[in-house]
This record gives sequence, structure tokens and C-alpha cells, in this order.
Amino acid sequence: MKKITLALFMALSSLAVSAQDYYNFTKLNQPYTELQDAISVNNGEIWMFDTFGEFSIPFPFTVMGNPVDRFLFDDDAFILMGTGVDYDIDGEGFYYMYPSNIYMQDRTYSSEVSSSPISYKVEGTTGNRILKLEVKNATLEFAEDYGYAEDYFYLSYQVWLYEANNVIEFHYGTNNITDIDNITDGEGIIVALGDDYNTVGFVYGDTESPDYGEYTEATFPDEGLSLNSYPANGTVYRFMHGTPAAINSVKANTLSLYPNPASSVLTIKSADAMISQYSIFDVTGKVVLQNKVTAAQSTSINVANLSPGVYFVKTDNGTALKFVKN
Repeated sequence: MKKITLALFMALSSLAVSAQDYYNFTKLNQPYTELQDAISVNNGEIWMFDTFGEFSIPFPFTVMGNPVDRFLFDDDAFILMGTGVDYDIDGEGFYYMYPSNIYMQDRTYSSEVSSSPISYKVEGTTGNRILKLEVKNATLEFAEDYGYAEDYFYLSYQVWLYEANNVIEFHYGTNNITDIDNITDGEGIIVALGDDYNTVGFVYGDTESPDYGEYTEATFPDEGLSLNSYPANGTVYRFMHGTPAAINSVKANTLSLYPNPASSVLTIKSADAMISQYSIFDVTGKVVLQNKVTAAQSTSINVANLSPGVYFVKTDNGTALKFVKN
């Protein structure tokens, strides 16, 4: 499934640059540490075009405003799965994590003894856990076709998912990927995440100071969105959910929401000011609910008809708070 998906990613990258909608992007530097005592995904099997999983995400998590509850590894990418989505049947609702477009395989595939473990580990305490997914010591698929021995190339990377704030990070380990034009057939290094049937985010430009943009089929750029080199050991690319432009920054306030997450009814409560109107925005800044109410210090909102995802409530005093619709 990956090969088709990545082809669509790359088609999108051949698509006027869109404004960032879902994520604020930051490039960081942090020493890469291999996972210890992790849970195996491939269970010692050699891999090339294989699929491993599904595995449960141990805490609520959203990608581009949509809830996901499982992950798997397909061919050479981790994929996050939307709630209730069937990977073998449904055509969308999957979020692909591509730290690069390098097609990978087990480094000692021909020996039938794996030397490239795929694994995951949960670290931290409840409320502040991190799910860490790792591909370790992988090589390129069919390296011989590019004039190299099967085990010549090596690379490791991790994808981190943060429980507290729905941050996604790509962590890059040691690698010897230098012959970019040859091994990518001139496409360059493509780093992307998203649902290829809807929105895809790309990291592009200079690897040390990259740009970031999000695109749909309606916002095709004039040229490719690729990096000029493979990210160096210790590079971290961070994707943090941003506040929609239509909403002011969240202020320190005495307003509260409950329950959060909510499935049918959301209550807004103020410790001081009266509430006489509210607006609910989705993560793109679009108003999805709006109403005036009898002035009071609390009011309840029927959110049952909202699609699952992340939303913001803004009251008439200018305060905005985030909630999750289950």
C-alpha cells in the first residue's frame, strides 16, 4: 500500500504554496538515543514489503484534528489509524509518517536473519506519556541497483507522539545517506506526514533551516517540495498543533470546559464574567457552531453532531479554549 501512497505524496509535491493550517513546525537538535527494552514490531522477522501490526496507541491522540487509536508498520513507514478505520477496507483515515522517502528494507535481508529491528516503547507517566516508534539500522531497498552492496547503507529514525499536547516529532539517528540524486532518482529527500487523500504536510528546502507547508489536491505548488540533503544525526523535526488564525491566543482565564473530551454535551463555565454568546471553530479556523445565550456564568452546548477532532470554543470576552470531540 505504501508505494501507491508515496507516489501520491510525491504527486502532491509537484502540485502555490498553501498557508499552514494544522501544525506549527520547528527544527531542533537533540542527541539521538536508541530505544532500550522496547517492544518488537517485526519480532525478529526480516522485512522489505511487509506489514506488521496493528498496535494500540495507549492514550487519546489526534493527527490534523482527527483522532487516531492504532498504528502499524507497512513496508517502510509507520501509519496511524483513525478510530474505527479498517486498514484492509477503507481508502482513507490513515496518517502516514514519512521521515523520508527512502525506500527501506532489513539490512541483512538476503541472509534471512534480521539486523534491522522495528520496535516501540511508551515512556513517562499518565498525562505526559510519549509513544516512541523506531526503525533501527535499516538499509535501502535494492541498493545493488544503485551500485552498492545490500548492507552498505544504514539509517535509524524514531517517530514520537506526545500525550500531553498531540505533538509529533521525527528524530533522526546515524546514517550514511549522501548520494541523494542517485538513490532517489532525482526526486530529493521528501519528508511528509498526513492523509494523502486530504491534507499532507511537507518539510522542504535547506535541511538545517527548512520550511514547512500543508497542501491538498487544490493547492499544488509549481515545483517539488524536497530537502537538499538527508537530516543529520540528532536532527528533530517537530509538528505542534497551532491555534487557528481566526482565534486569538488562549489567555489565562477563569473559564473552564467539561467534560473534555466531550461526546454529546459540552459545558462552559466562568468563575466571574457572564457568558452571552459563543463560537466553536475547527482547527482550520472555520466556525462550525455559533449561538447567543441567556447571560449566565455557565452554558451547555450540544456537540453531538460535530465530527470527532480538535475544536476551539471562543466566548464573547475573547477567551478561547480547546476541547476534543470524541
